[in-house]
Amino acid sequence: MAEASDPRPGPGTDPLRVLFVDHSVGFGGSTKSLSLMLRGLSGVQAHILTAQDSEVLDRWFESASLHRFRRLCNYRNAWLLREWLDRHGVPDWARWLTLKTYAAAELLGSFLTVARIGLLAATRRIDILHLNNGFVPEEAFWAARLYGLPLVVHMRGMPPDSLSRRIVERSRKAARVIAVSSAVKDALVPDVLKDETVVVVHDPVDCELFERESRHRDVVRKEMGLGDRDIAFGIFGRVTPWKGQREFVLACLRALDEEPAIRPVIVGDESDTTPDYLASLRTQIEASPHASRFIFAGYREDVERVYAAMDVVVHASIEAEPFGMVVPEAMMAGRPVIAVAEGGPLDVVDPETDGLLVPPRDVEALSAAILRLATDADLRRSMGCAGPRKVLRRFDIESSARGVAALYRSLLEDEVPPKADAVQPD
Repeated sequence: MAEASDPRPGPGTDPLRVLFVDHSVGFGGSTKSLSLMLRGLSGVQAHILTAQDSEVLDRWFESASLHRFRRLCNYRNAWLLREWLDRHGVPDWARWLTLKTYAAAELLGSFLTVARIGLLAATRRIDILHLNNGFVPEEAFWAARLYGLPLVVHMRGMPPDSLSRRIVERSRKAARVIAVSSAVKDALVPDVLKDETVVVVHDPVDCELFERESRHRDVVRKEMGLGDRDIAFGIFGRVTPWKGQREFVLACLRALDEEPAIRPVIVGDESDTTPDYLASLRTQIEASPHASRFIFAGYREDVERVYAAMDVVVHASIEAEPFGMVVPEAMMAGRPVIAVAEGGPLDVVDPETDGLLVPPRDVEALSAAILRLATDADLRRSMGCAGPRKVLRRFDIESSARGVAALYRSLLEDEVPPKADAVQPD
Protein backbone atom coordinates (compact mmCIF):
# COMPACT_ATOMS: atom_id res chain seq x y z
CA MET A 1 0.00 0.00 0.00
CA ALA A 2 1.39 3.42 -1.02
CA GLU A 3 2.00 6.07 1.58
CA ALA A 4 -0.32 9.06 1.93
CA SER A 5 2.51 11.27 0.62
CA ASP A 6 2.83 9.31 -2.63
CA PRO A 7 1.12 11.17 -5.51
CA ARG A 8 0.86 7.95 -7.54
CA PRO A 9 -0.65 5.36 -5.21
CA GLY A 10 -0.66 1.75 -6.18
CA PRO A 11 1.99 -0.94 -6.71
CA GLY A 12 4.22 -0.97 -9.76
CA THR A 13 3.78 2.66 -10.74
CA ASP A 14 6.68 4.75 -11.97
CA PRO A 15 7.78 7.69 -9.83
CA LEU A 16 6.36 11.08 -10.65
CA ARG A 17 9.09 13.19 -12.24
CA VAL A 18 8.92 16.81 -11.07
CA LEU A 19 11.23 19.63 -12.11
CA PHE A 20 11.48 22.20 -9.31
CA VAL A 21 12.65 25.63 -10.45
CA ASP A 22 14.26 27.45 -7.52
CA HIS A 23 14.73 31.13 -8.35
CA SER A 24 16.21 32.11 -4.96
CA VAL A 25 19.84 33.14 -4.51
CA GLY A 26 21.46 32.46 -1.17
CA PHE A 27 20.06 30.24 1.53
CA GLY A 28 16.60 31.10 2.82
CA GLY A 29 13.30 29.72 4.03
CA SER A 30 12.05 28.70 0.58
CA THR A 31 15.09 26.51 -0.04
CA LYS A 32 14.92 24.92 3.41
CA SER A 33 11.18 24.26 3.13
CA LEU A 34 11.57 22.60 -0.27
CA SER A 35 14.32 20.36 1.07
CA LEU A 36 12.27 19.30 4.10
CA MET A 37 9.14 18.68 2.05
CA LEU A 38 11.05 16.44 -0.37
CA ARG A 39 12.17 14.26 2.55
CA GLY A 40 8.57 13.23 3.16
CA LEU A 41 7.39 13.08 -0.45
CA SER A 42 7.65 9.47 -1.57
CA GLY A 43 7.04 8.36 -5.13
CA VAL A 44 8.59 11.53 -6.58
CA GLN A 45 11.80 11.80 -8.55
CA ALA A 46 12.98 15.37 -7.92
CA HIS A 47 14.98 17.37 -10.44
CA ILE A 48 16.00 20.85 -9.27
CA LEU A 49 16.95 23.73 -11.55
CA THR A 50 18.51 26.30 -9.26
CA ALA A 51 20.78 29.33 -8.90
CA GLN A 52 21.93 28.30 -5.42
CA ASP A 53 25.58 27.98 -4.43
CA SER A 54 27.17 24.54 -4.29
CA GLU A 55 27.56 24.79 -0.51
CA VAL A 56 23.79 25.12 -0.05
CA LEU A 57 23.02 22.35 -2.54
CA ASP A 58 25.46 19.91 -0.94
CA ARG A 59 23.86 20.42 2.46
CA TRP A 60 20.18 20.45 1.57
CA PHE A 61 19.73 18.44 -1.67
CA GLU A 62 22.02 15.44 -1.49
CA SER A 63 19.65 13.00 -3.19
CA ALA A 64 18.07 15.23 -5.85
CA SER A 65 19.17 15.60 -9.46
CA LEU A 66 20.65 19.13 -9.59
CA HIS A 67 20.94 21.50 -12.55
CA ARG A 68 22.30 25.07 -12.43
CA PHE A 69 20.99 28.22 -14.11
CA ARG A 70 21.15 32.02 -13.73
CA ARG A 71 24.55 31.88 -12.06
CA LEU A 72 25.44 35.34 -13.42
CA CYS A 73 22.17 37.05 -14.33
CA ASN A 74 20.00 36.88 -11.23
CA TYR A 75 18.18 39.41 -9.08
CA ARG A 76 20.96 39.62 -6.46
CA ASN A 77 23.66 40.39 -9.01
CA ALA A 78 21.36 42.93 -10.69
CA TRP A 79 20.88 44.69 -7.35
CA LEU A 80 24.62 44.60 -6.59
CA LEU A 81 25.40 46.03 -10.03
CA ARG A 82 22.99 48.96 -9.57
CA GLU A 83 24.31 49.57 -6.06
CA TRP A 84 27.91 49.63 -7.37
CA LEU A 85 27.00 52.06 -10.14
CA ASP A 86 25.30 54.39 -7.65
CA ARG A 87 28.12 54.21 -5.12
CA HIS A 88 30.84 55.02 -7.65
CA GLY A 89 28.98 57.87 -9.36
CA VAL A 90 29.22 56.34 -12.82
CA PRO A 91 28.27 58.84 -15.58
CA ASP A 92 24.76 58.51 -16.96
CA TRP A 93 25.88 57.31 -20.38
CA ALA A 94 28.09 54.59 -18.89
CA ARG A 95 25.38 53.56 -16.46
CA TRP A 96 22.86 53.29 -19.32
CA LEU A 97 25.25 51.23 -21.43
CA THR A 98 26.13 48.91 -18.52
CA LEU A 99 22.51 48.24 -17.59
CA LYS A 100 21.50 47.71 -21.21
CA THR A 101 24.34 45.22 -21.67
CA TYR A 102 23.27 43.39 -18.50
CA ALA A 103 19.64 43.36 -19.69
CA ALA A 104 20.70 41.86 -23.02
CA ALA A 105 22.69 39.17 -21.20
CA GLU A 106 19.68 38.49 -18.99
CA LEU A 107 17.39 38.14 -22.02
CA LEU A 108 19.83 35.69 -23.59
CA GLY A 109 19.90 33.78 -20.31
CA SER A 110 16.10 33.61 -20.37
CA PHE A 111 16.07 32.00 -23.82
CA LEU A 112 18.73 29.54 -22.70
CA THR A 113 16.65 28.67 -19.64
CA VAL A 114 13.61 27.93 -21.80
CA ALA A 115 15.74 25.62 -23.92
CA ARG A 116 17.24 24.07 -20.78
CA ILE A 117 13.80 23.26 -19.36
CA GLY A 118 12.78 21.75 -22.68
CA LEU A 119 15.87 19.56 -22.78
CA LEU A 120 15.27 18.38 -19.22
CA ALA A 121 11.60 17.76 -19.95
CA ALA A 122 12.51 15.54 -22.90
CA THR A 123 15.51 13.66 -21.49
CA ARG A 124 14.17 13.24 -17.93
CA ARG A 125 10.52 12.78 -19.02
CA ILE A 126 9.30 15.50 -16.67
CA ASP A 127 5.63 15.25 -15.64
CA ILE A 128 5.17 18.51 -13.68
CA LEU A 129 6.97 21.85 -13.53
CA HIS A 130 6.94 23.25 -9.96
CA LEU A 131 8.05 26.85 -9.32
CA ASN A 132 9.40 27.18 -5.79
CA ASN A 133 9.32 30.98 -5.38
CA GLY A 134 6.01 32.27 -6.69
CA PHE A 135 5.41 33.50 -10.22
CA VAL A 136 9.07 33.61 -11.19
CA PRO A 137 11.05 33.18 -13.34
CA GLU A 138 8.98 34.33 -16.30
CA GLU A 139 10.73 32.01 -18.73
CA ALA A 140 9.37 29.01 -16.83
CA PHE A 141 5.89 30.04 -17.98
CA TRP A 142 7.12 30.24 -21.57
CA ALA A 143 8.62 26.78 -21.24
CA ALA A 144 5.50 25.28 -19.67
CA ARG A 145 3.39 26.53 -22.54
CA LEU A 146 5.93 25.63 -25.24
CA TYR A 147 6.51 22.08 -23.98
CA GLY A 148 3.02 21.35 -22.64
CA LEU A 149 4.01 20.92 -18.99
CA PRO A 150 1.43 21.36 -16.21
CA LEU A 151 2.60 24.18 -13.94
CA VAL A 152 2.44 24.35 -10.13
CA VAL A 153 3.32 27.64 -8.43
CA HIS A 154 4.45 27.60 -4.80
CA MET A 155 3.42 31.00 -3.44
CA ARG A 156 5.67 31.58 -0.43
CA GLY A 157 5.23 35.34 -0.19
CA MET A 158 2.37 37.79 0.10
CA PRO A 159 1.39 39.11 -3.33
CA PRO A 160 1.87 42.87 -3.71
CA ASP A 161 -1.16 45.03 -3.02
CA SER A 162 -1.32 45.94 -6.68
CA LEU A 163 -0.47 42.97 -8.87
CA SER A 164 0.96 43.87 -12.25
CA ARG A 165 -0.95 42.73 -15.31
CA ARG A 166 1.92 40.44 -16.29
CA ILE A 167 1.83 38.64 -12.92
CA VAL A 168 -1.95 38.28 -13.12
CA GLU A 169 -1.64 36.78 -16.58
CA ARG A 170 1.06 34.38 -15.38
CA SER A 171 -0.96 33.31 -12.35
CA ARG A 172 -3.90 32.30 -14.49
CA LYS A 173 -1.66 30.03 -16.55
CA ALA A 174 -0.81 27.97 -13.48
CA ALA A 175 -2.67 24.68 -13.16
CA ARG A 176 -2.39 24.81 -9.35
CA VAL A 177 -1.10 27.29 -6.78
CA ILE A 178 0.19 26.29 -3.34
CA ALA A 179 -0.25 29.02 -0.73
CA VAL A 180 1.80 28.70 2.46
CA SER A 181 -1.00 30.18 4.59
CA SER A 182 -4.65 31.16 4.49
CA ALA A 183 -3.55 34.82 4.35
CA VAL A 184 -1.65 34.21 1.12
CA LYS A 185 -4.62 32.37 -0.38
CA ASP A 186 -7.04 35.12 0.64
CA ALA A 187 -4.81 37.67 -1.08
CA LEU A 188 -5.04 35.70 -4.34
CA VAL A 189 -8.70 34.64 -4.26
CA PRO A 190 -11.08 35.74 -5.77
CA ASP A 191 -9.52 38.79 -7.46
CA VAL A 192 -6.82 36.80 -9.27
CA LEU A 193 -7.51 33.07 -9.05
CA LYS A 194 -10.44 30.74 -8.50
CA ASP A 195 -10.73 29.19 -5.06
CA GLU A 196 -10.38 25.62 -6.33
CA THR A 197 -7.04 26.44 -7.99
CA VAL A 198 -5.32 27.43 -4.72
CA VAL A 199 -4.56 25.00 -1.89
CA VAL A 200 -3.01 25.89 1.46
CA VAL A 201 -0.01 23.75 2.43
CA HIS A 202 2.04 25.05 5.32
CA ASP A 203 5.82 24.96 5.26
CA PRO A 204 7.17 22.04 7.34
CA VAL A 205 9.09 21.95 10.61
CA ASP A 206 11.89 19.43 11.12
CA CYS A 207 10.42 18.10 14.37
CA GLU A 208 13.08 15.43 14.97
CA LEU A 209 15.84 18.05 14.81
CA PHE A 210 14.13 20.25 17.38
CA GLU A 211 13.57 17.32 19.70
CA ARG A 212 17.30 16.48 19.54
CA GLU A 213 18.55 20.03 20.00
CA SER A 214 16.30 20.95 22.95
CA ARG A 215 18.69 19.18 25.32
CA HIS A 216 21.28 21.93 24.79
CA ARG A 217 19.23 24.65 26.48
CA ASP A 218 21.44 25.04 29.55
CA VAL A 219 24.66 25.09 27.52
CA VAL A 220 23.46 27.88 25.22
CA ARG A 221 22.04 29.93 28.10
CA LYS A 222 25.37 29.78 29.89
CA GLU A 223 27.19 30.75 26.70
CA MET A 224 24.92 33.80 26.35
CA GLY A 225 25.31 34.82 29.95
CA LEU A 226 21.71 34.04 30.89
CA GLY A 227 21.19 33.27 34.57
CA ASP A 228 18.62 31.01 36.19
CA ARG A 229 16.40 33.96 37.08
CA ASP A 230 16.66 35.66 33.70
CA ILE A 231 13.57 35.43 31.50
CA ALA A 232 14.82 35.46 27.90
CA PHE A 233 12.59 36.90 25.17
CA GLY A 234 14.06 36.21 21.73
CA ILE A 235 13.27 37.71 18.33
CA PHE A 236 14.67 35.75 15.36
CA GLY A 237 15.37 36.74 11.78
CA ARG A 238 17.32 39.04 9.51
CA VAL A 239 17.65 42.43 11.22
CA THR A 240 15.63 44.64 8.92
CA PRO A 241 12.81 47.14 9.56
CA TRP A 242 9.90 44.99 8.42
CA LYS A 243 10.84 42.22 10.86
CA GLY A 244 9.96 44.56 13.73
CA GLN A 245 13.12 44.54 15.82
CA ARG A 246 12.64 48.24 16.65
CA GLU A 247 9.13 47.60 17.91
CA PHE A 248 10.49 44.68 19.93
CA VAL A 249 13.16 46.89 21.49
CA LEU A 250 10.66 49.62 22.39
CA ALA A 251 8.25 47.08 23.90
CA CYS A 252 11.00 45.45 25.95
CA LEU A 253 12.25 48.80 27.25
CA ARG A 254 8.74 49.54 28.56
CA ALA A 255 8.38 46.10 30.12
CA LEU A 256 11.82 46.31 31.76
CA ASP A 257 10.65 49.34 33.74
CA GLU A 258 8.37 46.94 35.63
CA GLU A 259 10.15 43.59 35.41
CA PRO A 260 13.98 43.75 35.47
CA ALA A 261 14.32 39.95 35.02
CA ILE A 262 13.50 40.30 31.31
CA ARG A 263 16.47 39.67 28.97
CA PRO A 264 15.71 40.65 25.35
CA VAL A 265 17.75 38.65 22.81
CA ILE A 266 18.07 39.71 19.16
CA VAL A 267 19.08 36.73 16.99
CA GLY A 268 20.13 37.49 13.42
CA ASP A 269 22.53 39.54 11.34
CA GLU A 270 22.06 42.81 9.50
CA SER A 271 20.42 43.00 6.09
CA ASP A 272 22.37 43.93 2.96
CA THR A 273 19.62 46.36 2.01
CA THR A 274 19.40 48.16 5.39
CA PRO A 275 22.93 48.10 6.86
CA ASP A 276 22.35 51.05 9.21
CA TYR A 277 19.27 49.59 10.90
CA LEU A 278 21.17 47.37 13.34
CA ALA A 279 23.48 50.25 14.29
CA SER A 280 20.47 52.46 15.02
CA LEU A 281 19.01 49.78 17.30
CA ARG A 282 22.27 49.57 19.24
CA THR A 283 22.33 53.35 19.64
CA GLN A 284 18.76 53.40 20.89
CA ILE A 285 19.44 50.63 23.43
CA GLU A 286 22.69 52.17 24.66
CA ALA A 287 20.87 55.44 25.39
CA SER A 288 18.40 53.63 27.68
CA PRO A 289 18.82 52.65 31.35
CA HIS A 290 18.42 48.97 30.40
CA ALA A 291 21.27 48.63 27.91
CA SER A 292 22.98 45.88 29.91
CA ARG A 293 19.90 43.64 29.71
CA PHE A 294 19.96 43.29 25.90
CA ILE A 295 21.85 40.55 24.06
CA PHE A 296 22.81 40.70 20.37
CA ALA A 297 23.36 37.06 19.43
CA GLY A 298 24.07 37.65 15.73
CA TYR A 299 23.60 34.96 13.10
CA ARG A 300 23.48 31.43 14.51
CA GLU A 301 23.63 28.21 12.51
CA ASP A 302 22.45 26.31 15.60
CA VAL A 303 19.22 28.28 15.72
CA GLU A 304 17.27 25.25 17.03
CA ARG A 305 19.39 25.30 20.18
CA VAL A 306 18.90 29.04 20.57
CA TYR A 307 15.11 28.62 20.43
CA ALA A 308 15.37 26.14 23.29
CA ALA A 309 17.49 28.59 25.30
CA MET A 310 14.73 31.21 25.23
CA ASP A 311 11.77 31.39 27.62
CA VAL A 312 9.50 33.15 25.10
CA VAL A 313 9.87 33.81 21.36
CA VAL A 314 8.48 37.03 19.89
CA HIS A 315 7.32 37.59 16.33
CA ALA A 316 6.85 41.33 15.73
CA SER A 317 6.81 41.86 11.94
CA ILE A 318 5.25 45.17 10.92
CA GLU A 319 4.17 43.76 7.55
CA ALA A 320 2.05 40.66 7.13
CA GLU A 321 4.18 37.51 7.13
CA PRO A 322 3.19 34.99 4.46
CA PHE A 323 3.73 32.21 7.02
CA GLY A 324 6.28 33.16 9.67
CA MET A 325 8.36 30.01 10.13
CA VAL A 326 9.69 31.33 13.43
CA VAL A 327 6.32 30.75 15.07
CA PRO A 328 5.87 26.96 14.58
CA GLU A 329 9.61 26.40 15.06
CA ALA A 330 9.49 28.16 18.44
CA MET A 331 6.44 26.12 19.40
CA MET A 332 8.21 22.90 18.45
CA ALA A 333 11.08 23.98 20.72
CA GLY A 334 8.55 24.14 23.57
CA ARG A 335 8.51 27.93 23.76
CA PRO A 336 5.37 30.05 24.09
CA VAL A 337 5.12 32.68 21.36
CA ILE A 338 3.92 36.23 21.09
CA ALA A 339 2.99 36.95 17.47
CA VAL A 340 1.18 39.61 15.51
CA ALA A 341 -2.46 38.92 14.66
CA GLU A 342 -1.89 39.22 10.93
CA GLY A 343 -0.81 36.97 8.08
CA GLY A 344 0.53 33.46 8.59
CA PRO A 345 0.62 33.38 12.42
CA LEU A 346 -3.19 33.37 12.42
CA ASP A 347 -2.99 29.82 11.02
CA VAL A 348 -0.59 28.70 13.73
CA VAL A 349 -1.27 30.33 17.10
CA ASP A 350 -4.23 29.37 19.27
CA PRO A 351 -4.45 32.40 21.60
CA GLU A 352 -4.21 31.65 25.31
CA THR A 353 -3.34 28.00 24.55
CA ASP A 354 0.08 28.02 22.90
CA GLY A 355 0.75 31.72 22.56
CA LEU A 356 -0.55 35.27 22.50
CA LEU A 357 -1.58 37.39 19.53
CA VAL A 358 -1.17 41.18 19.52
CA PRO A 359 -2.21 43.82 16.98
CA PRO A 360 0.55 44.51 14.45
CA ARG A 361 2.69 47.61 15.00
CA ASP A 362 1.20 48.10 18.49
CA VAL A 363 4.18 48.57 20.81
CA GLU A 364 2.01 49.05 23.89
CA ALA A 365 0.12 45.77 23.32
CA LEU A 366 3.38 43.94 22.64
CA SER A 367 4.90 45.30 25.83
CA ALA A 368 1.86 44.21 27.83
CA ALA A 369 2.09 40.67 26.38
CA ILE A 370 5.80 40.50 27.21
CA LEU A 371 5.14 41.66 30.77
CA ARG A 372 2.29 39.19 31.18
CA LEU A 373 4.39 36.16 30.23
CA ALA A 374 7.39 37.44 32.16
CA THR A 375 5.36 37.47 35.36
CA ASP A 376 3.42 34.22 34.87
CA ALA A 377 5.67 31.14 34.90
CA ASP A 378 2.70 28.75 34.95
CA LEU A 379 1.29 30.27 31.77
CA ARG A 380 4.67 30.02 30.06
CA ARG A 381 4.91 26.38 31.10
CA SER A 382 1.43 25.41 29.87
CA MET A 383 1.84 27.18 26.55
CA GLY A 384 5.26 25.62 26.08
CA CYS A 385 3.79 22.15 26.57
CA ALA A 386 0.91 22.76 24.13
CA GLY A 387 3.09 23.95 21.24
CA PRO A 388 4.94 20.75 20.29
CA ARG A 389 1.73 18.71 20.33
CA LYS A 390 0.19 21.00 17.72
CA VAL A 391 3.28 21.16 15.51
CA LEU A 392 3.67 17.36 15.50
CA ARG A 393 0.05 17.07 14.41
CA ARG A 394 -0.19 19.84 11.81
CA PHE A 395 3.16 21.29 10.76
CA ASP A 396 5.53 18.33 10.50
CA ILE A 397 7.26 17.21 7.30
CA GLU A 398 4.74 14.46 6.56
CA SER A 399 1.77 16.87 6.80
CA SER A 400 3.37 19.17 4.22
CA ALA A 401 4.26 16.25 1.94
CA ARG A 402 0.71 14.88 2.13
CA GLY A 403 -0.69 18.23 1.04
CA VAL A 404 1.64 18.50 -1.96
CA ALA A 405 1.07 14.85 -2.94
CA ALA A 406 -2.71 15.36 -2.86
CA LEU A 407 -2.34 18.41 -5.09
CA TYR A 408 -0.20 16.46 -7.57
CA ARG A 409 -2.78 13.67 -7.65
CA SER A 410 -5.58 16.14 -8.34
CA LEU A 411 -3.54 17.66 -11.15
CA LEU A 412 -2.81 14.28 -12.76
CA GLU A 413 -6.46 13.28 -12.45
CA ASP A 414 -7.66 16.78 -13.46
CA GLU A 415 -9.88 17.10 -10.42
CA VAL A 416 -10.53 19.85 -7.91
CA PRO A 417 -7.73 19.50 -5.31
CA PRO A 418 -8.79 18.41 -1.83
CA LYS A 419 -8.35 20.68 1.14
CA ALA A 420 -4.93 20.11 2.68
CA ASP A 421 -4.73 18.55 6.14
CA ALA A 422 -2.74 21.55 7.30
CA VAL A 423 -5.73 23.89 7.23
CA GLN A 424 -8.33 21.68 8.83
CA PRO A 425 -9.45 22.79 12.30
CA ASP A 426 -8.06 20.89 15.29
